[in-house]
Amino acid sequence: MTFSGGKLTSNSQWRTYQELELIPETVANPASQAKPLVSTLNLLWRALLDLLLDELVEEQRVEYLDRCWALNEFGERTQSLSNSLQRFWVLMN
Repeated sequence: MTFSGGKLTSNSQWRTYQELELIPETVANPASQAKPLVSTLNLLWRALLDLLLDELVEEQRVEYLDRCWALNEFGERTQSLSNSLQRFWVLMN
């Protein structure tokens, strides 16, 4: 579980989390056991994953809009400006 700072920052937060998740008292707070190198690598790894997810989501949006734009759902034979604007308006909604 993460809190607003991204990790369990205090022992009181850890105790609350332990109680809510029914974690035994014998389990120590992972934030207090984390080594600096591991914490840094974890932070960098999460940042990389966030960037990759954002890029993937953006790529999927573009592909979806391309597929929608290519559909001929209005049954039009020619691409006129008014038909293109109508299609654009439908995609925006």
